[in-house]
Amino acid sequence: MQHLQKADSQRQRGLYTDALATLAKAEQLARKVKAQDVLSAVYGTKAIVLRSKGMFDEALKMHTAALNIKEKLAKKDPFFNKSVAGTLNNLGALLSDMGRPDDAKTRYERALEIYEALLLTDPASSVYQSWVATTLNNLGNLLSAMGRPDDAKTKYERGLDMREALLLTDPASRVYQSDVSMTLNNLGNLLSNLQGTPTWDRCRYLHN
Repeated sequence: MQHLQKADSQRQRGLYTDALATLAKAEQLARKVKAQDVLSAVYGTKAIVLRSKGMFDEALKMHTAALNIKEKLAKKDPFFNKSVAGTLNNLGALLSDMGRPDDAKTRYERALEIYEALLLTDPASSVYQSWVATTLNNLGNLLSAMGRPDDAKTKYERGLDMREALLLTDPASRVYQSDVSMTLNNLGNLLSNLQGTPTWDRCRYLHN
């Protein structure tokens, strides 16, 4: 896991070549000890690095390899379902970048189904609520780009309701404030394009 943390740090600093070298070491160790969960994490991190480098086809292979492992693990242990959904979300973002919106939509919708199922097991979980809201926002962005504003609006509004509810539980949270502001911005841009008039009133309290 130290290699993974190091590689992610290198990626965040733009040291992509160094990150890939670190991940190669992590992959070798994971294979040596036959740690499939770690190997899938290595593949997923490598995919993110490759996407950052604009190497979309290679990133797709890595995300797909990670997903295959995680789905097998999830069949034996439902604990890995959240990891499956996370990879599906990453695949959605990548496929969107690759100009494959229908495939991206399928991945996002599968991720949403998993997260919503997890939320049903623990409706009070702020983590599950955040994951659902994030995926709804991702879907809203995609549907807006696909020229489906009504569907996008529905997703944004559902996500906004969840994010505002989370913010009420912790009004000082910068994370929740940022999430609400982001969704309001997306929704405002969408409505502005539809109606010619942006709707920012609900955003004011975030900046007081």
